[in-house]
Amino acid sequence: MLDNIRYGLRDVYKNKIFFIITVFFLVTLNVVAVITAYSIRYDYYEREQIETQEAVRFKAVPVGYDFKYDKKNLDKYMEILNQNAMTYRISYTLSEENDALVFLVFGDPSLINDEIESSLNTDEVKVYTYDEAVDKEIKVLDETYPVHLINYDNHNLSIFNDIGRDSILVVYQGHNAYEVINLLLQSDSGTFYELLSQTIVRQDDRQRIDAFMDFVNTNIKEFKFISPYIIAMDDYVSSNHVFIRHYLIPLYIIMFFMGVFSFQVIFKGLLNKMQREFTIHVLHGAKFRDILIRQLVFYLSMMITAVVLAGIFVFPIGRQEPLIVLSVLITSGLILLMSIIYIYIALKRTNLFENLRGDHV
Repeated sequence: MLDNIRYGLRDVYKNKIFFIITVFFLVTLNVVAVITAYSIRYDYYEREQIETQEAVRFKAVPVGYDFKYDKKNLDKYMEILNQNAMTYRISYTLSEENDALVFLVFGDPSLINDEIESSLNTDEVKVYTYDEAVDKEIKVLDETYPVHLINYDNHNLSIFNDIGRDSILVVYQGHNAYEVINLLLQSDSGTFYELLSQTIVRQDDRQRIDAFMDFVNTNIKEFKFISPYIIAMDDYVSSNHVFIRHYLIPLYIIMFFMGVFSFQVIFKGLLNKMQREFTIHVLHGAKFRDILIRQLVFYLSMMITAVVLAGIFVFPIGRQEPLIVLSVLITSGLILLMSIIYIYIALKRTNLFENLRGDHV
């Protein structure tokens, strides 16, 4: 038994170039398998989250830096914000004054928390917080407003994960929102693009989603959508989904079948190359099981080394999604089992033991 293991390890050393190349290929195959499985899982999770979301956030980027404020664009933008839509930004001045994150909210605040009523026809400024420790009044633009306490359990965390329990929301609606945004844009026109990138629209208001996208594409030349996070599930194709479908899965399939074909060709080639050594081994009394063990040591050492190295590379993913790595390991184990069966059958079909001392058992 030990002699057979020693012979197998010696075969590894004699064919070290082949060993290294095969290990590299198997490591790559396993890493691609884990990344593919993880990407599919992430894409499924992303779609699952989207299906349960009540609002839509957009992915958009500036494509120019010469931002010019046009009041006509603000008029059109406010038409979108008058119902089922909102935008927001941090007020660094108010945050510093109140020792808490203060967000200026324009439009429908019920998207953040359905406990907040949307009163679009009022010019009243309302302030909300989740934190009981916040002062009962807050000063904004030389005016003092009462702070209303709301329940964090109703917070839309999937969309507004940047708004924490200790945040303060200063809500502007209707004409009031228009005047404050206009004031902000007069001092810094770039703020308009920040507000556009933070625009949230209620998911079931497809007409408003289309209107917002058309508004940006038609009027804001310096701003371009990458894609919305979601318009409707029928139209939704994330960049991650495209990458999986067009690159990762085909890559894994090609590598897998290339590996299977290469294994068959190389196994037969190495078997013929090592025929003389096997013959000498048989002449010294080796039986079929001895040659089988020798071959298994040779091939299993490659596969086990590859799995261990691949495990090191995908360890960060394994910590987050252990079931994915486990499923890939189980798949590798099944491939390993099939390889053992193939080696057994291939050795049985050789004439290595014909007319030589030794037997098949």
